[in-house]
Amino acid sequence: MRTFNLALTLVILASLLASKSSGLTLTQKPTNPGAVTLIYDPSTGNYSLNGGGEKITTWEHKDAGGLFNCDNLSDGTLPGLFDVCNGDKLFKLDSEGFESIDFGNILPLGMGPDEVMGIGAIGGSMLPDGSLDRNDPNSPYLLWIPEPSSMTILVLGLMGMLGICRRRS
Repeated sequence: MRTFNLALTLVILASLLASKSSGLTLTQKPTNPGAVTLIYDPSTGNYSLNGGGEKITTWEHKDAGGLFNCDNLSDGTLPGLFDVCNGDKLFKLDSEGFESIDFGNILPLGMGPDEVMGIGAIGGSMLPDGSLDRNDPNSPYLLWIPEPSSMTILVLGLMGMLGICRRRS
């Protein structure tokens, strides 16, 4: 029991030391090798993580201003003694690490990439011994999935422009 407490203390201490309070880097890829990617879907409010082939041991997203809706948290996502979800903070600790996780539809619908990137501070750590940016200085990333209606408007606009160009020719 003493060994477990010591190990747990070391993991928590390492996560605090490895915390990164800067923001997210916008990306177009769902997986960035060796880097953490936060994936947000504005049509559902879904919030998930991908470790890019690496294992995440701690994840903390805090100072969210009450945006996290923990009633929509996916079942079994935060079973640990130190795991937290409230309106302002999301914290997950897993000493074995996890490569990806789907927290569920815990964010408001329709947020833009700038809004998501502006939500509080992010910190965490990855196995075996490093911060979120140990393999990639731009980690963590944000993949913002465009809403289908936005894509439809874009396609219709492009089709209209092509039609105008063809008429002029």
